[in-house]
Amino acid sequence: MPQQLRFAKVDHRRDSVYRSVYRTDVRTSGAMRSPAFSSRFSRALVFSATTLTALFGARAAHACGASTGGVAGLSACSVTEHEEEARSKWHAGASYSYTSTGVRFDSVRPDEIRHGVVATLEASPFPELSIQVGAGAILGGSLTTPTGKYDIDPGALLVVGGSYRFIDAKGARPFVLATLGLTFSGSQTTLQGATQTKALYDAFDMRAGGVVGWNIARLISPYAVARAFGGPVYWTYQNQSTTGTDVHHFQIGAGLGIALGKRFDLFVEGVPLGEVGVSAGLGVSL
Repeated sequence: MPQQLRFAKVDHRRDSVYRSVYRTDVRTSGAMRSPAFSSRFSRALVFSATTLTALFGARAAHACGASTGGVAGLSACSVTEHEEEARSKWHAGASYSYTSTGVRFDSVRPDEIRHGVVATLEASPFPELSIQVGAGAILGGSLTTPTGKYDIDPGALLVVGGSYRFIDAKGARPFVLATLGLTFSGSQTTLQGATQTKALYDAFDMRAGGVVGWNIARLISPYAVARAFGGPVYWTYQNQSTTGTDVHHFQIGAGLGIALGKRFDLFVEGVPLGEVGVSAGLGVSL
């Protein structure tokens, strides 16, 4: 939206990815054992490992971030040097997201709606850097085509990414975060009225974004977010395997993070432009 904005006793929290949450959905148990699923799942793991190595293998100028809906890394935006020892370096969160978009395949352009949840674990080895991994589930959704409506069955997703803070907030100056994330998802679709007609529905999604916001009284953090993303979507439509991609390759929206005491936080985010979405989540500093 994957991915999450939160606080601690220091401030802003993170941008996730989430968002996106990601092009998603998992399979049924039979599909998980299929060669097609195994091949795609293996590619996803290799892709994730490669991305992590490229992003975080060296603590040089390329430490960036993750995306899965929400904002990773916001809570540390105002940590000062003398607070470093007390700074929480781990954060766990859970979020819900709704997205509405279009997907363009070779022969059809369905409208897509998804509902999903994701749990994340975030590490902040340095004040500016947050690294995030997570797993979740697609609760359901739909693809609307000229030939009928397809239900998106419950599925699963994997997310990895992080954020890097380039500018600290000070006075009227906002904090600025850069985020980067990768999501793999897999599911099945079922044509309404034909329960035996099932097809795999898998996707990779990479998102890069920026977050600009302010911390107010160390209690709330309003922010604006922009993301660009892309990746292939695999589906079998009318017995033909087809590959597509999003109609919209961007998101522009805003959100709000709220500190709930010293350890807990929540966020809400709305995205009215591009891939439309709404997400909300809770987090705790460990």
